[in-house]
Amino acid sequence: MLLTSRSLSSLSMGSTELTEEIFLLKSSLLPTEILEFLEDSASWHSILDHLSSGSALELDVTDPLLPADFSIKVKESPLAFRVVLSSQYPSEREGFSVTTYGNVNKKDQERWMNIIQEKRFEVRDAEFPVYEILSSHLLPLLHEETLAKLAGDIVLPLESVPSSTVPKPKAIFHALLTSHHLISTQKRKSLKEWSQEHHLSGFAKIGYPGIIYCTGLESDVQEFVSKVKDMQWLALHTKFIETIPDQQGKCDSFTDRPNWKELEKIGEVIEEMKRYGREEYAYDFGIGSSGTKA
Repeated sequence: MLLTSRSLSSLSMGSTELTEEIFLLKSSLLPTEILEFLEDSASWHSILDHLSSGSALELDVTDPLLPADFSIKVKESPLAFRVVLSSQYPSEREGFSVTTYGNVNKKDQERWMNIIQEKRFEVRDAEFPVYEILSSHLLPLLHEETLAKLAGDIVLPLESVPSSTVPKPKAIFHALLTSHHLISTQKRKSLKEWSQEHHLSGFAKIGYPGIIYCTGLESDVQEFVSKVKDMQWLALHTKFIETIPDQQGKCDSFTDRPNWKELEKIGEVIEEMKRYGREEYAYDFGIGSSGTKA
């Protein structure tokens, strides 16, 4: 039959509302979000194209379009949602299901199913519950988790974290590295830039030998040391990279006011370590003489 805007009324009221909700959902998708029909794909695309353009369309409305069965996913995410709308939806508000599938482990699947159940309850009185649960809740959470994983900072959706969870205090770390020499202007410039980027305090002793010391939050110190190691060095040694005793969860005055210095003499290194209250680390690793310790 020829389906026009007026002849949509030949569909049942429930079918029309369902179709409009799917059209609303598809129209709201971001460029990185993909909706694919798993059953009757050609027919559904014809209907949605008709609603989008308003042009006449040849369509047999007796085609078995219900239940509607489609998937929706975010690019770069291994997880996708499968949505099934029964022939009783939306007259029966519970007449839809949302499940997960994809290359994810059982623990993640269970976590997402718990989130889905929680969100179903929240949207139970919405005018378009399927649209609401996907566009306002599940897809934003999936984007959040996908971006975090791509950035190397894997986190769980906030809704899955118990409200009673108390963040652990951040550890203050420090690191000491030595090399045969530190002369390169480019290396010295990079060390200063990285110290600012990672909010570190410390110093670089230039000349022979080269000595690098830094202190700050654990992740920042680890990243700084990793960048240093990626450069070309002669006899580079990491003396230590560790948490500072008695600093767990405490404020480090030098970390709070990041400051990077360049030193030229071993004596200056000892004096600077004394300012940090950590001169014993220099002595323990053969920098300077404990005889000057006073």
